[in-house]
Amino acid sequence: MPDIAVLWIYQEVIGPRGEQLEAGQKPALCFRGTKHMLCVVAGHPVRVLKRSAKEFDKARRVLQNGEEYPAEKAQTTLLDVAARNGATEQAQRLLNSSLQAPIDETAYQDEEKLVSTDPDWREIPEREDKPSKRVEGVPRSDVLGRVCAELSIDPAVARRRLRKADLSAPYNDENVIRGALK
Repeated sequence: MPDIAVLWIYQEVIGPRGEQLEAGQKPALCFRGTKHMLCVVAGHPVRVLKRSAKEFDKARRVLQNGEEYPAEKAQTTLLDVAARNGATEQAQRLLNSSLQAPIDETAYQDEEKLVSTDPDWREIPEREDKPSKRVEGVPRSDVLGRVCAELSIDPAVARRRLRKADLSAPYNDENVIRGALK
């Protein structure tokens, strides 16, 4: 029977300039082998991390109500996450195996860098910028700014005066702004 526990595992990511950065700790279902420990972690996708077996004894255990988090519950939770986010073949194989069966650690590779180096895994859609809100082709900030410049008033002071006159943003009516500031 292999040593199995739910542990806090450090993760690394590749930064924007290609440097390795620590990404913090995540709970992982860990299987200890003779040389390596295999950790199944949730993510996009659920994947396998390979660490030294020495880390199994040093890593902090995940606790729930003061007791160790059960491996069976972690396996069920990771299977649910894998159904939503997908899982690598190796992670699926580990999760589907019995927790009592011995694990061949040499048959698994470290998939830690999978998400940051494989651009085809999941396409992130381009963010559409919201159109700027304009009043008759003029940005709102320009109306107040232009009136403040003409009257030689600081815009912060002008906003306070407009709020005292029971006006609220957006300040897009030039005639009303002029009437309140004079």
